[in-house]
Amino acid sequence: MVRAAAGRLRDGGSVTLLPGSSSRRPSDGRGVWGTLHGAIEALARNAAYELGPLRVNAVSPGGIGVHPANRQLIAHPGQPDDVAAMVIALMANPAVTATVVDGGEFLGDPG
Repeated sequence: MVRAAAGRLRDGGSVTLLPGSSSRRPSDGRGVWGTLHGAIEALARNAAYELGPLRVNAVSPGGIGVHPANRQLIAHPGQPDDVAAMVIALMANPAVTATVVDGGEFLGDPG
């Protein structure tokens, strides 16, 4: 089924996966959740290899709407529009594949 869909998109097509915010930061009680989302990042890389020239990327935005002092080292708390802009940028750039773009959440204090 995936190969059939990919076959229809071979002329410069792009797929962008959204694994979520917990794939890079371990936390109590979220082990399975983080593992599943981390697997989506691995899926993006492997799918790009197997389905090329179809481009496959992933966006792991981090805490959307969370104050950066609590979660991230960047000054701008991510917003839904930021995620949409990154997805559009990845889909529009024919030179990008097998890439995971994140919101920098894994750089912060894991506490």
